[in-house]
Amino acid sequence: QISSQQEQREVNMDAKTTQRIEKILSFQVKEPQNAAAEIQKHYPDVYSLAAADVDELSQLPNVGERGAHLLRLVMSLRSRAGVDSFKLGRRHTEKEIVDFLKSLFFSLTNETVYLLLIDDKGRVNSCEFVCEGTVNASSIMPRKLLELMIKKNCRDAILAHNHPGGIAKPSTEDVDTTVRVDSLFKSADHRLICHYIIAGNEYCKIEC
Repeated sequence: QISSQQEQREVNMDAKTTQRIEKILSFQVKEPQNAAAEIQKHYPDVYSLAAADVDELSQLPNVGERGAHLLRLVMSLRSRAGVDSFKLGRRHTEKEIVDFLKSLFFSLTNETVYLLLIDDKGRVNSCEFVCEGTVNASSIMPRKLLELMIKKNCRDAILAHNHPGGIAKPSTEDVDTTVRVDSLFKSADHRLICHYIIAGNEYCKIEC
């Protein structure tokens, strides 16, 4: 079963968000209002802005190299704050887990895979990096995931990866990988709860 969600909080490049960007840029550029307007024109939301590299941003009128570096720094700090606020060793709601994953993948430009490991009391005890691939694909080895679970003495797991610059819609490969991992886990008396695909502020969940 596949379900998808899109949340619309303060992530759209609306007037309020543009004003915040203008204020940030005022420390480094001469015409922050014009620079912020250019950013709003080219990026529909902060997630697409976060995915932009310094060279791309510095080419925008009135932004320049200093403004681009400052924006990248602020985006990185935002992402880091979201990751740091997620406490391991606790039970978490689905919303808290999804928000954590959005922060974890916030500014990554390559497809990256993580595994959340959950103990028999439902506590998220570990977040393990699995692999990094290209923008379009990544190589997941189910047996490696099972070894991580056994090593961390966890019963359940949540698989997650991102679609940089894309949409939160699973590919055939994503579905096949989920089925293979789920099957292997079950054979070893472990459980894959679900597989999240994160694309900016959108996410999709493949139920197991």
